[in-house]
Amino acid sequence: MKTKLFDKKYYILLSLIVLVVMVYYSDVQSFWHDELYQLGLSGRGNTFGQMIDNYAQLWDYTPPFYAILMWVWIRLVPLSARWLLLPSEVFVTIGVFLIALSGEKIAGKKAGIIASILAGTSSTLILGAGHEFRAYSLLFLTSALLLYVFVLRYQE
Repeated sequence: MKTKLFDKKYYILLSLIVLVVMVYYSDVQSFWHDELYQLGLSGRGNTFGQMIDNYAQLWDYTPPFYAILMWVWIRLVPLSARWLLLPSEVFVTIGVFLIALSGEKIAGKKAGIIASILAGTSSTLILGAGHEFRAYSLLFLTSALLLYVFVLRYQE
């Protein structure tokens, strides 16, 4: 008998292809001003308290959860675009997988594969979220998760 994970092998494969492509091209463009700003807020020059204080004073208008995650991440990895963008790329990859699951729940396996391909080949999603050192990838991930949970609840 097939396991549920094995049934999702195509979604996993497509999502992993998206991750590999994003990681391979992750250092093609330099960080933009807003990404350098994010690095300044979360970077090694700030304590955790200073970063939270900056967010409390609305130095950035995105919710601070991404900055909190990056504050920890920056202290674990070398400072390079490839390493700094990895969490964003992983968030997008998981989001693509969740979009595939949502598509399957709504209209079947073919729809899940099509949804995965459409999400995974979206230049807007890859360049605007996966290759950004900003909270956009986390926004996509939470949106994809909320869609999946909504579809599950709706079907109940």
